[in-house]
Amino acid sequence: MLEQKTVRQLAKMLNQGDVTSAALVTYYLERIQTYDQHFHSILLVNQEAKALAAQLDQERIKQGRRSVLHGIPFIVKDNIDVKDMPTTGGSPLLKNLIARSDAWIIQQLKKAGAIVLAKANLSEFAASYGRLGYSSLGGLTRNPFHDDYNASGSSSGSAVAVALDFAPFSLGTDTSGSVRGPANNAGLVGLRPTHGSIDMAGVMPSALSFDTLGFFTRTTDDLCLLMSVIKEEKLLNNKAAANKTFAFITNYSGDSEEVDDTIFDAMQRLKGKGHDVVSFTLPKEEEDVWGSLIDKHDAESKRDLESYLNEQEGEHPKTIKHLIEQYEQQDIPINPARLQAFRRVVKMEAFRDTSRYEEIIFEQQRVRERLNEQFTQGIDAFLFPTMLTPATLTFDHKHANQPEEKRDPFIASYLGSFIGYPEITIPVGFSKAGLPIGLSFLGKAHSEGELVSYASIVEHSKRFLPKQ
Repeated sequence: MLEQKTVRQLAKMLNQGDVTSAALVTYYLERIQTYDQHFHSILLVNQEAKALAAQLDQERIKQGRRSVLHGIPFIVKDNIDVKDMPTTGGSPLLKNLIARSDAWIIQQLKKAGAIVLAKANLSEFAASYGRLGYSSLGGLTRNPFHDDYNASGSSSGSAVAVALDFAPFSLGTDTSGSVRGPANNAGLVGLRPTHGSIDMAGVMPSALSFDTLGFFTRTTDDLCLLMSVIKEEKLLNNKAAANKTFAFITNYSGDSEEVDDTIFDAMQRLKGKGHDVVSFTLPKEEEDVWGSLIDKHDAESKRDLESYLNEQEGEHPKTIKHLIEQYEQQDIPINPARLQAFRRVVKMEAFRDTSRYEEIIFEQQRVRERLNEQFTQGIDAFLFPTMLTPATLTFDHKHANQPEEKRDPFIASYLGSFIGYPEITIPVGFSKAGLPIGLSFLGKAHSEGELVSYASIVEHSKRFLPKQ
């Protein structure tokens, strides 16, 4: 009765008395216990979830519901503070870092009556560096459709948990693709909102110039419900989805025939419903902004992460230098490239005083202006494949005869991260191997509501279900 139910369906069942929040929590916890030993999407369950669900059931009877999310469980990426629970970032070195207060986003959802069910695994300190979805605390999160293939990163646990029906929605964070990639590989709707539009208080940062919270749902309708509660405004406007013009960014095709064909079919569906799709090509130097993004990120990461660590009470490393020392001394199985990236961050701190750092800021503005010009000329959103290829094999399954990737599969997601504009991804098909393929809509700043309505145009009526 409860399998793969959406937020809206669960809210209706709760309202009608067909199910209780306590029963929902029990259902999801049993699924986690049954399935997650193999998929490694969950780091820690909330021991207070059952008691809180019972309290919310009584509150519903006596006072009515707080919101559409009243009594509905959700899962939180473990770099987001939940009061009295650890915030580990996937690191054993932070397992004793107990949050003394809720992140702003958790406050909003708790106020709405939603229940924190569990903390999700992630790429360690929210960065994958070749081991997508791996942390030395939680292990490797596996793709729910084919466990030899990656679940992407860094919000892999949050995405896989929803795909496996451990909760109807989850929270992640996105710096350079960490929500959109996992949503793509798990067959989910994923949103990276406009940078700065949602309070990041209580979120362990990677680099605040690029970090955003992000959201995973099964449907655009659920995403609309969720964002309407968080933003306290109605987002979805069906009238906004009439006679629109979308620009397909040609730079991000040609890497996978399966992806190209699937995206082409989705664009044909848009055209079939009365919308225009035109082509747009970025200048070659703006096609891949990773180099500029990572340089600016690394120049700011030490400052931002250490500021967070020093604000937290308890015995844990407070500096990146101390983290490096502890990893080396305790022989923790951290991704070696993740550790090397920490070393680079320490060296890059002085980069903020260089002319190149200032040039990157001008570059960000130049790319924004190029896209803004298209928006003013009538483009409603840009289209491209969320990932240039379907999910690849996990780092521990790669073999010598595996085809080389033509380009970084994340390359398209760097564009929205670099300029801070919102992007939504929605599943539009499958590869021959049964791996999901996603289409992204990139919009102008603060156009999340429009993007939700655009994505709903190509949404399948039947939700994608992973094998279990």
